[in-house]
This record gives sequence, structure tokens and C-alpha cells, in this order.
Amino acid sequence: MDSNFLILIVIGVLVIGVPIYMKIKKNKAKKKSLLSQRQDKDEVWKTIKQFLHNNNESGANIADSYVVKRNSIDYINPKCSAANKKIFNELIKLRKFINKNNKNITPLQEIYTVVFRTMNAKLNTYANYRCFDCEVQTTKINRKESSKKILIIGEKDYNKEMLWIAPIREEYELKNAKENVKKNKVKKPKS
Repeated sequence: MDSNFLILIVIGVLVIGVPIYMKIKKNKAKKKSLLSQRQDKDEVWKTIKQFLHNNNESGANIADSYVVKRNSIDYINPKCSAANKKIFNELIKLRKFINKNNKNITPLQEIYTVVFRTMNAKLNTYANYRCFDCEVQTTKINRKESSKKILIIGEKDYNKEMLWIAPIREEYELKNAKENVKKNKVKKPKS
């Protein structure tokens, strides 16, 4: 009788304890992702401020901004000519092959295009959108930690960059709109 009672207690603890443990673990992961999103927004803001400071435009308010990851294979260094594109693509393919086989070589560049516009607080007017490229260099500190360094490559022509950014941005906005519709349907109480 004591062994049956002990088994019931263990099963009861497991039935109650496992869902509580899973909920706590889920909340920690959620808090961590929210913190990560906040840090990413801060990094973008700091990078834009650094770009404005480098161009002697400090003091401007950032009104709107977003970041789009550039495909590193399509990225051509502005100093390279169009004739070097074929050689550059072959080098990228070779580097990808080497990276798979040798972990000591640095990975491909992570290049992002930051699109933003500023606002004049005194006149309450918005400037035109502008964009620049930046590279994120990641260095490992130890097995679990790594640090990021953001290098600003240079300003780009907004109209030319929007040719490839616009479809990506539209796809992102459609996806967000669908998610918002789903969230609103779930949150509505049934009458």
C-alpha cells in the first residue's frame, strides 16, 4: 500500500511539475528573444547615428529605418569593375567550398543595407530616404559568446537599391499583415 501511494505521488508531481517547468522555460526563451530584438534595434540606431556623424550631420532625428540583408554573392565591391564580376563569383564559390571543409577560414561577409530617413524636429519636416551598406564582422570570444563589429561601407544610391529592396520589403509587409490578421482573429472573444 505504501509503494502504491508513493507511485501516485511521483506521478502527480510529474503531471503537475512538467507543464509548469515547460511554461517557465518558454517564458525565459520569450524574454531572451525580446531582449535580442531590442538589442538589434539599438544596434541599427547606433549605426545610423554613426553614419550621420561621419557625414557631419549629427543632431538629426531618425524617423524611420529598416535593414535588408544583401546577398553576399551579388555584392560587388564598388571599386571592382563589371568585368571582374565573373571572377568574383568564382572566388565566392571557391570560398564557400573551402569554408565547408576548413573551419579556420573566415566565413563570407554579412552585408546589410540600412534604409532610413531623418526628420528635422524644429521644422517638423522629413528628409528623403537614404541608404548605406554595412558589414557585420563576428568574432568568437569563446564557445558560447561572440562579439559583433559593424563597419560602414558607404552610402548607396537609394533609387538603384530600391530595385532589389522593394520586392523583399513588400513580401515582408505581406507576411506581417497576415500574421496580424491571425493574431486579431485569435484575440477576438466569442459572443
